[in-house]
Amino acid sequence: MSKENNDNKIKDVPLTADGFDSCFIGYFQRAGGIHVAVYDYDLCIDLLVSEGLSWEDSIEHMEFNVVGGWVGEGTPAFMQKIPIKDFRTLASEYYE
Repeated sequence: MSKENNDNKIKDVPLTADGFDSCFIGYFQRAGGIHVAVYDYDLCIDLLVSEGLSWEDSIEHMEFNVVGGWVGEGTPAFMQKIPIKDFRTLASEYYE
């Protein structure tokens, strides 16, 4: 979520993902950027399943409502652990 400063300009602030505290694994930051909360994507799915959603509905909820929600530079990030070779394959798809 963004916050207004004294000049009534929107300023990015670090945000957390409501309901996913148990899935929080840390933060990241880029040069010149703010701290961004990082959550374990798979733990988020497991949490949603434990709350009664099916695995498929949990994935859909995460992708559409959680990961798909951009609210500025402070938007939380959701990490999936994969081998570097798989990431390179995934990343190369952006350059095709």
